[in-house]
Amino acid sequence: MTAADPRDPRDPGDPSDPGAPRDSGDPRDAEQSRDSGEPRDPRDLYDPGEATPARPQRPPRNRSGWIGLALAGVAFLASLLVAWTGAVLLAALGLALSVTGLVRAYRGRATNGKAAAGGLVLAILTVALGFFWSHQAQPCLPYTQDKMKFSQCYQDHTGLL
Repeated sequence: MTAADPRDPRDPGDPSDPGAPRDSGDPRDAEQSRDSGEPRDPRDLYDPGEATPARPQRPPRNRSGWIGLALAGVAFLASLLVAWTGAVLLAALGLALSVTGLVRAYRGRATNGKAAAGGLVLAILTVALGFFWSHQAQPCLPYTQDKMKFSQCYQDHTGLL
């Protein structure tokens, strides 16, 4: 006697045949399979009257929104008070963290959407202020080798430092 070919579609034990009966060892499955002729769906075992266990609540993920607001605020003050051009880089980091905070607030994973929005606004204003200061200081570029002349020109054109 030879074993049945596993590729033979007429073989009742073929695992790829959806109509083939499967023996899971559960007597309820055997009864149900005999009654309807189809295998039992595991989703049918769920009783809707039975209470499902509550999912544990996660704490809100507010850190990126607050850090974005803080970085954007520091960058805005640095750009406003001393016209520091590196503030644009700090504002870019604050912008990225604020956008992350806004997305988390939109999805309901954070509760500080207003703080993240404030960080976003401050970061955009800092970038705009950085472009303004760089435009104001453009005539001073020929004096970059001489620190005294550059500082005097920068103070004359921007009113800062």
